[in-house]
Amino acid sequence: MSDVQVSVCDSEHLVFQKEEQIINAEYFNILFYHEEDRLIACDKLAKAERIDLETEINMGNGQPMQVYVFVDGKLLQEILVNEGLAREVLHDPMLKYHGLKEEEDESIAVFSPIEGVDEV
Repeated sequence: MSDVQVSVCDSEHLVFQKEEQIINAEYFNILFYHEEDRLIACDKLAKAERIDLETEINMGNGQPMQVYVFVDGKLLQEILVNEGLAREVLHDPMLKYHGLKEEEDESIAVFSPIEGVDEV
């Protein structure tokens, strides 16, 4: 989902909006070390010129949609992990996200097998 706006971002909530659609979301594949670190992520979202989402899992039943968040073309989860604000926790411990591969007007998620990452 391209070019979304942040509706709510705080220590407990992450909500995006695209036109009339509201997306109750959660960062996919990371856990924050501290509650304050989520606020730093909110600050990064507030400063971004463009925010894009790639959806992964929608748990249904009112659960937040699991999303990869891109700020100005960079994966926010990767930035947060590299800055020591969060750790990577994969839902499928055999696969790691590497980005999007553009193919004939399609974006295809690229994953690779990994070892040594915690499973949720």
